[in-house]
Amino acid sequence: AKIENLLSRLNDVNLHMQNWVSDAWFDLLLHTLALHQNILHELNQEFLDDLGNGLQPLLHEQVTININIAQIDSVIEHAQSTFGNTTSKISTISTRIPSVNRVLTATRRRKSRETLMIGAVTAFCLARLLLYWVVK
Repeated sequence: AKIENLLSRLNDVNLHMQNWVSDAWFDLLLHTLALHQNILHELNQEFLDDLGNGLQPLLHEQVTININIAQIDSVIEHAQSTFGNTTSKISTISTRIPSVNRVLTATRRRKSRETLMIGAVTAFCLARLLLYWVVK
């Protein structure tokens, strides 16, 4: 029932896209709509085939996904605990040794400067792209 509901929602989205694209003249949108309609058709066919064959492959896939998610959660939890310990050790060392603190401060300043530069370059490129798009 859940899969049928999702497929019907996808069908509704495709119909809305088709109504919207029919008012537009964009070839790219027509191509995207055709691609989405093909995907919907393939999903409907796969769902009907799975109903005929039973839902065993889907259940196996869902169990595999759940196991992988649990493993990923474990790795993330371990990484967060390791990173937390590293951060506390670095802050302890930086308070005890002033030269380490200066190096860390210089690194933070450089990182913020680089972040600002990347943001400025990105904004400049986006502005040029928008200007090109408007002029063309």
